[in-house]
Amino acid sequence: MAPTSIKTNREIVKSFWQMNVRNAKEISRKTGIPLRSCERYVAFLRKNGKIPDIHRPGRPRKLSSKTRRQIGMIVKHDHFTTAKELKTKLEEMYPELEVSERTVRRDLNRLGFASVLPRKVPILTQQAKENRLNWSREHLNYNWNKVVFSDETTIQMFCNTIRAWSREKKPI
Repeated sequence: MAPTSIKTNREIVKSFWQMNVRNAKEISRKTGIPLRSCERYVAFLRKNGKIPDIHRPGRPRKLSSKTRRQIGMIVKHDHFTTAKELKTKLEEMYPELEVSERTVRRDLNRLGFASVLPRKVPILTQQAKENRLNWSREHLNYNWNKVVFSDETTIQMFCNTIRAWSREKKPI
């Protein structure tokens, strides 16, 4: 039998109780709910006439599962998004929500993301430099007025400090 939620199990035991089935063993046999759980629920019903709500220790989470999934989707589309940018986007989408960058990072870690440095790209080889030089010499007298250049690459000369979020914990 497929496992059901605790809330569903409690409701099932309550409904059997209302149908005057008072034996925990019988309820367990008919429903497939573990015997110990049925015994506990029946004891609560005998004592108070109701099953108390589930006690959840600790502070409730700031981010719901829906907002956590949204964070995951944003990061999947742009691995280089920072926790600060994610916090800002969340607060724009949900004006009543107030979270810290640390909360965003913690929830990204719970989703399986890790902050990694991007893969190091090797410096140009001598052959690549010669190829580029030859290409530029061949196109020296080209009419560049008909060409549009577009480049959004960030280049740092010595080491890359821009971190990215990755699920495999491997460089991107």
